[in-house]
Amino acid sequence: MVLCPPPSDTLVALVNTELPWPLLTPPQWWISSTLLLLQLNLTCNASRFFETRLAQQTPSVVLLCPAHHHQWPKERNDTHNNTYNDGDDPQDYPLWKDDLVSPGDVSYNDIVLENDLISLTIYDLLTDSLEEGTLVFRVLTWLPYDPDCKLGYLGTWDPWVFTSFSGLFYDRFQSMGGTTLHVSSDDDDAPLLFLDDDGEFEGTCKRILDVLSDWLNFTFTLTNGAPDSKWGEIENGTWVGLLGEVYKGNKDLAINYFTITHERTRYFDTSISYLTEGFGFVLPTPPELPRWRNLVYPFTWVVWVSVGGVLFTCGFSFYILTYLQPHHHTAHLFVSLAYVMRGLVNQSHIQVPHEWSLRMFLGGWWITAYVLVISYTCNLIAVLTVPVYPTRINTLGELAESNYREVRIKVCLYTEWLSPITRLCMLNYGEFVPDALVTSSDAEMRRLGGKMDLVPVKEDGYYGQEDCAALVLDNKNAHTETYAYLKLTYVDMDLGDNVYFMKEQIYEGNLAFIFQKNTPWRTAFNKGLRRLLESGFIQKWQKDIMEEYSRSQAKDGQGSVPRPLSVGHLQGAFFILVLGVVCAGLVFTVEYCTKTPTIITSRPSPQPFIMLTH
Repeated sequence: MVLCPPPSDTLVALVNTELPWPLLTPPQWWISSTLLLLQLNLTCNASRFFETRLAQQTPSVVLLCPAHHHQWPKERNDTHNNTYNDGDDPQDYPLWKDDLVSPGDVSYNDIVLENDLISLTIYDLLTDSLEEGTLVFRVLTWLPYDPDCKLGYLGTWDPWVFTSFSGLFYDRFQSMGGTTLHVSSDDDDAPLLFLDDDGEFEGTCKRILDVLSDWLNFTFTLTNGAPDSKWGEIENGTWVGLLGEVYKGNKDLAINYFTITHERTRYFDTSISYLTEGFGFVLPTPPELPRWRNLVYPFTWVVWVSVGGVLFTCGFSFYILTYLQPHHHTAHLFVSLAYVMRGLVNQSHIQVPHEWSLRMFLGGWWITAYVLVISYTCNLIAVLTVPVYPTRINTLGELAESNYREVRIKVCLYTEWLSPITRLCMLNYGEFVPDALVTSSDAEMRRLGGKMDLVPVKEDGYYGQEDCAALVLDNKNAHTETYAYLKLTYVDMDLGDNVYFMKEQIYEGNLAFIFQKNTPWRTAFNKGLRRLLESGFIQKWQKDIMEEYSRSQAKDGQGSVPRPLSVGHLQGAFFILVLGVVCAGLVFTVEYCTKTPTIITSRPSPQPFIMLTH
C-alpha cells in the first residue's frame, strides 16, 4: 500500500545533521502547503528542523526520523507523563504500541488526537529493558501553539496506518492555544466593521472573528484605524496604512474591505473570499416632474398617440357603418365620434342601435375601452402617490458620456431637469480605484478616471465623506465608494431621500482577510471561513447588519407612512376643469355673438268645434 498522491505543492527535503540553507533562508518558490522532511541519519534533533524558517512558514510539516525498533515494555506506569518535552531527543522515545497500529485494527483517525499522543518518558527508558530491532521511521510534527508540548509524535511509519494524505500531514492549527492575534482594522467601514451605540466593535468581520476565535481557541485585538489614517497602498516603495501594519509585522492580519488583487498577493497571503462587492455610485435625485401633468404620466406619448388614432379610426368606422344602414339620416361624423368617446370616459348610452352590425362593432370597442380605462386608472393611482422623475443616469456609459455642465430643457413655463453635473468624487485614503480608472484599457473607465476629484481625509465627522456628499447635493459630482458602505453612510447622514444609487458597480471583487506573507495558520482560517460561507451565516449577518443599521439611523416618523393626497397631486384634474369652463365660455360667447335671433309670431288659437247631435 502506498500513500495517496500528494498535491502538487508538496516539498520533500532530505536532511542530514547540518541544517541546509534552504531551510533557514528559503526562496519564495520553495514555500509550499506541505513539507516532508526525511532524516538520513540516526541522530534526530527534531526541534532544530521544525524551528527553521521554512518549517515555520509551511502549514503542514512532517519529519521522518530513523531509529532502531524497540519493543514496548510489558508494564507501564499510568502516572507517567504522556507527552514529549521540547528539549528531549525523540530518539529516546519508543513507538506506538503494536496492538494499536496493527493492520485491521482501529483506524488512524480513531487513535491520533491532539491530546492522545502515547509515548514514554525518559524514566521508562532508564527503568525498562528494551531490545533493539529493525530500523524504522518515526513520524513527528510540530505544534507551535500547544502550550504544553510543541513536539508531536504521530507514530511509526506504516503504510497500513498512514493510508491518506491527511492522515500523514496532521492538522497543526486546529487549536491555537489561546494566543492573541493583533488585527489591523478601521472602525469606519460599515457594515464590515463599525462602532455601535455603546462604542463597541460590530460588523460582519467582527462576527466572523468571534466565531473563528471560539473555534480555534484564540483571542484578538482590533484597532480604530491605521496610525497614518491610510487604507493600504505603496508609497515610496513601502506599504502604508492598514496593510502597512501587516507588512511591517506589527499586526498579524487585516480585515475590513480588502479585495484580492494581483499587487496584494505579491506581498501578502489572503484568505478565501467571504463576500463579493464592488464600488458603487450615488447621484443626486432629480426634482420630480411637474404635478400638473400627472394625468398624462400613466401612458407614454406613444400610447397616447395610439389611443387617439384608435379613437378616430373607430369613430370614423362607426360613422361609415351607420351611414350604410337603411335609416342613415342620423349619421353624423361628430355624433359618431362622441358616441365612441363615451366608452373611454365611462358614460352610458341611453339606447343602443337596433342594427346588429353596429351592436357587434360597439361590443368589441367597449371591451377595448374597458381595458384601456382600467390600465389608465391603475397607473394613475401609482402616479398620484409616487413622485415621477425624469430619466436618470443608470449605466457607466451614461455616466461617462454626461457633460460637465447641467442640462436643462425649457418647455413652456417649467424647466425639466435631465442630468446632474457628473464629475466623480472619492475620499483620498489610498484605495486603488483612482489609479485603476486612469490606466484602464476601457475607454469609459478612463473617461471616468479623468473626471475624478479626490477629497482629503479628515479626522472628525465622516472623515471627509460629507464633503463629497455636499458636492453631490449641489449637482456637481457623483460619489463613488464601496457599495454597502456608501449606502449606510448616506443613511447615517440622513441624506437617503435626496440621492439614488446606481445598480451598476465597478471593480467587483472578492473580499478576503489579509495575512503576512507565508502565514501557516491561514489554512485554518480558510477552513472556518468556508464552513461559515457554505452554511450561509456570512450572508445572513451582512443582510441583518444592513437592515439593523438602516433602522437605527432612520428618523422617527419616517418611512412607509400613509399620506393623504393634497391639492398638488390633483392639479391636472383642476386644470382640465378650468380649461373646460374657459372653452365652454368661449364657445358660448361665439354662439351668442353670431347666432341670428329668431322672432316667433303668435297665431290666434283655433275656436273649439262643437258638434250637436240629436
